[in-house]
Amino acid sequence: MTVDDNDSLESLTVSSDKIETLTVKNNDNLTTLDFTGLTTFGEKGKPSVTINDNNLSATAENTEDDPTATAATTADFKANDKGSFTSTSGMSTLKTYLTAVAADADASAEVLFDTIESYIDEDDSETADITSGDNLIVLKLVAQVTTGSYEGETEKRAWLLDNSSIGAQKLIIKIDNQPVLYEQSSGTYPSAGISLTGNSALDKAAILNTLSTDRVTALGGTLDVKIAGNATTPAVVFSSSVSRASNQENYTDEQAAVLTGGDGEASEDVRITIHDLFELSVGGKAATASVSSYLTGTSAATQIATALERAWLAKYSIAGTVSGSLSFWTTSTSPSDGDDTIQALSLKSSGSGSRANGEVVKITWKQKATAAQISAASSGAATTTSIMDWKIGATDATTDNAAVGEALIISLEEVTEDAIDATVDGASLTWGGSAASTRVFELTTALIQNGSSAAATDTTSTIYPTDARGDVVTDEAGSEGTVTTEGVSKTRVHWL
Repeated sequence: MTVDDNDSLESLTVSSDKIETLTVKNNDNLTTLDFTGLTTFGEKGKPSVTINDNNLSATAENTEDDPTATAATTADFKANDKGSFTSTSGMSTLKTYLTAVAADADASAEVLFDTIESYIDEDDSETADITSGDNLIVLKLVAQVTTGSYEGETEKRAWLLDNSSIGAQKLIIKIDNQPVLYEQSSGTYPSAGISLTGNSALDKAAILNTLSTDRVTALGGTLDVKIAGNATTPAVVFSSSVSRASNQENYTDEQAAVLTGGDGEASEDVRITIHDLFELSVGGKAATASVSSYLTGTSAATQIATALERAWLAKYSIAGTVSGSLSFWTTSTSPSDGDDTIQALSLKSSGSGSRANGEVVKITWKQKATAAQISAASSGAATTTSIMDWKIGATDATTDNAAVGEALIISLEEVTEDAIDATVDGASLTWGGSAASTRVFELTTALIQNGSSAAATDTTSTIYPTDARGDVVTDEAGSEGTVTTEGVSKTRVHWL
């Protein structure tokens, strides 16, 4: 609600409630208000109130002595500052509303009397006809504005451990030179470490033994393990024929039966044309391809698989291409022409940690040939529709269509500052005596998220496919920033 610059307005009565923005200003002859019924602001929860430059007067403003022992709440303009206004202007009808506004953290306000006819200070001295300064304030709220502030980042270190082949190696994790992994069989925390089995689920459970995690907590850190490293995607197999008994992911049993004549027993060779466009997507990144002629059966299946694999290779697998840094995945450098399968994609780098784990593989038939195009391409041999089916993963269900990691990602996150850093008194992980090899190595990140040292934050042209951001977090101190607008909170609403 806004009432602004109305020279003929002498009295204003408002009975509405839940006013979010209230502005009454520049009304030179406005002497009385009545906001009886206005008790609170609207649902947005960011009230803004401006009442000034009118002709609203308080005949008296009296301040009272406040106890110095409670200066934090009784100092001038604090909530328990003692005093009172005497006024016939009707400003007091806003008391309930302004009390609600003053209690809201997101509120802004400037509510002023225009004249104080008699101001009595705590020493009983009197000042007449005040028309400027803080003593006109009923409520003034200005939010503090700070630029460049940010919270710090808690350090997190991580190691990738490929436990697929187990020999006599043992896993050793130390914090402050103290071994932290508990060995159930000996009932100790052996300096030589604990043995693993090669079964990722069992090894994860062994590492996260409660006595181990409690010891890490006592030493100022948090221990965690994910089975998510060295991920690979499921393979995609294109079908050479379709039937109710052998349909895969693109057709339901009923749809397959219709394609093959409706009896559910026959099969129909797949068929596609140059007009059929397919898309391979992994983790939301997509490449499209089609075949160069009318193809059926095995030829159709092998040629579309090869075309899609080569399209992905050209778009995402090769370093230096426009999209080469936008995907974690690469294909074989020379897809076979005779293979109906898009083989499992592999990571460009194990150094990406767990980031690619769970990315979903999809095949989408983006554009289908019309019946006329099928008829023309097949010289009349087919006159209805293109047919193509495929399976992603081991089954025709979509629940196994995501990339799966098998290697362990072991992480330590600090609770106590510097407890798990790379210094002598910090944390270390070794496997069979080695801290760095192809089987175990510490993951790294170039990401610095805040401040003038921020680095590797621009994801416009790259996702940093060799970077383990998230698994690894660089230790960063926070900053309070610079105050560009000082906050103000002054209230004498309780004097109304």
